[in-house]
Amino acid sequence: MSEDLKPSYEELEAELAQAKERLRHAGLHARSAQGTSEARADRLEERLQQAYRRNAEQRSDQLAEMSEVHRSAADLAQSEALRRAILDSSTEYAIISLDRDGMVTSWNEGAVQTMGWTEKEMLGRPAHVFFTPEQIDAGIPEQEMREAIETGRGEDERYHLHKDGSRFWANGLMMPLEADGVHIGFVKILRDRSVQHRAQQELKKVAAELAFDRATLRAVFENAPVGLSLAAAPTGESILINEQMRRLAGRDFSAGGMDRYLGAGAIHEDGSPYALDDYPQVQAIRHGIETHAAPFLIERPDGTRLKTEVSSVPLRDESGRMTGAVSVVVDVHEREQAIEHQTLLTGELAHRMKNTMAMVQAIVHQSLRSAATLDEARESVTERFEALARAQDLLTASNWQASNLGGVVQAALASVNDGERIAINGEPVEVGARAALSFTLVLHELATNAVKYGALSVPDGQVTVRWRRQECAGAERLVFTWEEQGGPRVAAPTRKGFGTRLIDSMGRSFGGRSELRYPPEGVCWLVEADPARLLIA
Repeated sequence: MSEDLKPSYEELEAELAQAKERLRHAGLHARSAQGTSEARADRLEERLQQAYRRNAEQRSDQLAEMSEVHRSAADLAQSEALRRAILDSSTEYAIISLDRDGMVTSWNEGAVQTMGWTEKEMLGRPAHVFFTPEQIDAGIPEQEMREAIETGRGEDERYHLHKDGSRFWANGLMMPLEADGVHIGFVKILRDRSVQHRAQQELKKVAAELAFDRATLRAVFENAPVGLSLAAAPTGESILINEQMRRLAGRDFSAGGMDRYLGAGAIHEDGSPYALDDYPQVQAIRHGIETHAAPFLIERPDGTRLKTEVSSVPLRDESGRMTGAVSVVVDVHEREQAIEHQTLLTGELAHRMKNTMAMVQAIVHQSLRSAATLDEARESVTERFEALARAQDLLTASNWQASNLGGVVQAALASVNDGERIAINGEPVEVGARAALSFTLVLHELATNAVKYGALSVPDGQVTVRWRRQECAGAERLVFTWEEQGGPRVAAPTRKGFGTRLIDSMGRSFGGRSELRYPPEGVCWLVEADPARLLIA
């Protein structure tokens, strides 16, 4: 523009000089006229000078305006360069500008380093490029732009894509861009927080595991079959105490400081209460003394006493400073009862073994005395042992407690009873182990004799077994009978064998009498016994 103005000023100056020269040399008029011409020339020169000055001022204003424009352009270029330098120096942040349609219009160095695409690769491309496919399907990019317009900013924490397709976790911020109050686009700022996100996720995982472990330990603590308590040092205040500890003590002594142990109810064998320093828990907290499985007798509020054992261990931190103590109280009352019960069972077993061995010895001895040959003795012993074994099985099934007499009879005669030739009838009666064994062996002897010589040795023979309770001489008695019919004629034996001796002893053994008779129509056995004596194991 200054070049266009410069020729006009030079032409104006040249025209003015020429005018002056013509006026000085002109001789066209007289002196008076000459004076008038000079006056006119002076006025012309003045007008020309005014025009020159006006043009000069305009030129100066235009030159100043031009200088200001050049300075503004230079400042703008410098400002843009500075802005770009600032943006590119923020390499931790991806700063991206978008037009109103979400197309990239700028892409700083932080975006290059964060996501991998260069600015040249991204200019004019949609922001969808660095969103995940599932986010695109869900319309997340459009949602962010809507939130930015509606609220002024849209914040997010989500995964985005690298150029190579891998994912990274980022904190994001979307804001609208405006110029002179007109919305012209958006600015998106991202910061890669993958490391922090992984650390947070790991921390959450560890926290969840710790919470689970804590809950598990708490559940174990609360439901442990032993009393557990955790106390702080040096105050002795309760940190944790489980329900079993309260149950064992019969009270809750968790409130208060060290003196609360005086309410735990511990006493010495002579019944005197524990002094505070007698408590192993207090010794652990105050003096660091460990106690293991020490006898600990507790007297409950209802006056009952419970034998327990206590263990207390002091707790220390890494510097060795006392921080508290943990105590375990175990109920040994049940254990001692179990030991007593075991001792009783052992004695009972020994007693039964002695009785069984005595019976075995008697069976062998009497069988050998009665047998004519060794084979006969072997057969008798074997059969009697089998009968004894069946009785043992029956008693074992009832845990050597009282057995039903009907079951004993059925088991004793099972090997010879076909369900047709032996009739069994009787009311429910309970008998102890000793009586069950005796009835089993006697019935075995009677059945064996019946099969060999009596009613069961012929097809038409019958045996009737019955029992009942009845009054005899003012006392209740159990009357048990064995009767044979339809067999060969019977004659009394000339000598007594094992079976006869066993039958004779039945009455004496159970507070009554036993009678074995031999009428011609069949053998009969009757025994009267005291029902109470029959129940004795």
